[in-house]
Amino acid sequence: TSASIEATAGEGLSFVEWTGDVPDEQKRQNPLMLKVDGVKSVTASFAEVGKPATWTGAGEDALASNPANWEGGVAPNALAAVILDGNSAEHAMTWDLDIPLQSWTQAEGYTNTVKFMTGYDPTGFCCLTVNGDVDLQGGSWTHPANSGTTPSHRINVAVGGNMTIGPKAKIDASKVGYTGYKHGGGKQANNQGGSYGSRGSCNSGKIEVWPYGCYYAPEEPGTSGTWGYNGGGAVKLTVAGTLTHNGVIDVNGDSVHGTGGIANNYDPSGGAIYIIAGEIEGAGTLLSQSHTGSNNGSGGRIAVKLTKEGADFSNYDIVSRANASSRRNSASSTGAPGSIYAETAADEP
Repeated sequence: TSASIEATAGEGLSFVEWTGDVPDEQKRQNPLMLKVDGVKSVTASFAEVGKPATWTGAGEDALASNPANWEGGVAPNALAAVILDGNSAEHAMTWDLDIPLQSWTQAEGYTNTVKFMTGYDPTGFCCLTVNGDVDLQGGSWTHPANSGTTPSHRINVAVGGNMTIGPKAKIDASKVGYTGYKHGGGKQANNQGGSYGSRGSCNSGKIEVWPYGCYYAPEEPGTSGTWGYNGGGAVKLTVAGTLTHNGVIDVNGDSVHGTGGIANNYDPSGGAIYIIAGEIEGAGTLLSQSHTGSNNGSGGRIAVKLTKEGADFSNYDIVSRANASSRRNSASSTGAPGSIYAETAADEP
């Protein structure tokens, strides 16, 4: 049997999560439908909504969990309004707090980088939830580099309101994908670019590997080529309202640097950009490309889905703003373009 439990917040407060005998995937569900198969103990926690938390970066590290890095010496609580402004522009941040926020404001004067520790483990810190709006006007977002061929890190942010990416802001997950050579099956050539959104190029005859990942819901990072440099990373944005994008979202692969006797070829692939939004507008770019070396990798995967009834791409020209090419002009030694997918609520997937 199951029991439905609902938490009711007092004035100025909002529900955060359940603690106790609650599965991790249900801890932020309210009402909670709890399976009763024995004695259960659950407790609801609440927080003040929109309490300002201003980043200073004055501590000895860059961790958001360190109170010394925040104005007043207090780290953000759940449902805080996080603010990064020009007063802390010289201090990068590593966001390692698995708490829901009310809002995120990154002013134009903030010119540094925020690294999100969000990953793929559903029982860990897999998604930053912002109940209200995100306003990203300056600086950049990134995530730690992946290694091998098992996904560990990406940017994954869910926004309950609207999200704005200004012309001086960037979501930069370039060069942080896999260092191993991942593919969708077949035989890997000895000298080949990364194959993600399509097949990479090789110089040893027939290409016998298949690309991997999902063209309409890309979640994984891009792959390395022969030499082991990082493919492009992965960005997932889920926006309930309108995404106003006038900046850059970049998941390009790394370039083979041509040092230590390694030729400038067999480049990694581009990575993944996956956007789910009510509406989209603006003139910002979406980039998921390989580099320009000989026998380079394929482009990555870009998907944008609009969920609001009647929403379309009339205010965002995805055809000209999204680029999943291989960036090499020579047809004889270039990887293939990746995939770009656009969907509205009226479309049949």
